[in-house]
Amino acid sequence: MGFGLKEQKKTKELLIKKATHRNECQYCLVQRETLSKRLCISEEKINDIGDDRYQDSPLFIF
Repeated sequence: MGFGLKEQKKTKELLIKKATHRNECQYCLVQRETLSKRLCISEEKINDIGDDRYQDSPLFIF
């Protein structure tokens, strides 16, 4: 069972957002957050990916 195109875009965006967060570029963070919201990624998921909470978050279980 694979992801659809929309889920692939969301997953890619979350990976980019995590890398951007680690780089601490504020401009990039704002841009990634805006795009994440356009892709309908939940606020909780956006917040969890910014910290290391994603590791234990039920939102990241596939």
